[in-house]
Amino acid sequence: MMKKLIIWVFICGLILFSFYFLINPERDDVTAEQDEPKPRITQDIDSLIEQAILNYRQLNEQHDQITVHKKSIKMDDPEVKNWIIHTHIQSAVLQNEELEGIELVDRAMTYKHNHDQLMKWAEKEHQIDVTDSEVDDYIQKQLEHMDSGQETQPFYTKLSQALNLSETEYFYEWEYDRMAEYLVQDQLFVTYQELYPQEDNESLEEYQDRIVILIEEDFQQYQSE
Repeated sequence: MMKKLIIWVFICGLILFSFYFLINPERDDVTAEQDEPKPRITQDIDSLIEQAILNYRQLNEQHDQITVHKKSIKMDDPEVKNWIIHTHIQSAVLQNEELEGIELVDRAMTYKHNHDQLMKWAEKEHQIDVTDSEVDDYIQKQLEHMDSGQETQPFYTKLSQALNLSETEYFYEWEYDRMAEYLVQDQLFVTYQELYPQEDNESLEEYQDRIVILIEEDFQQYQSE
């Protein structure tokens, strides 16, 4: 079955590997191997995670609070820590950037803002809102897949170990909101397929690209209002 890789550039990144999602009937495993950009040859995922955590610790030691976009950010906030570490890794892998300091915090808070906006837009404009039960079921599928030894991407396991969390704690304490967003993205795509059917002589790839563009345009319009 052909797999279509969709890059959600317009929401400025999610987590390292769920930044992408596959358009096919079996989208239950975000740990499964995808054609994502690989970490730079000179820096493997272990060193990226180590550097990301080190950067956060240095920021936390140097600043109690940082003002970003006229908002005061408490550096010891677990949610801030979460987004900073993920943003460092994501930027290194996807944009080949070495973010640190205020620039790293600024980018992380931008990603968090876009995450929050996407969730609000999906609920307000399309009545899409995933339940705790749906997120729980989805996380359990990821854990079962990892327990079976089928995980092809080591990111989740390595990061949970670096944070001294069990895999279960990691998904519920660290990735819960992003797992919810992954499900919302999935439902958005289905909703737009219902709103905009495939046209005659339009290939599947062209159709999927058009759906992503339509979602991007509508979301950007919502953000500009």
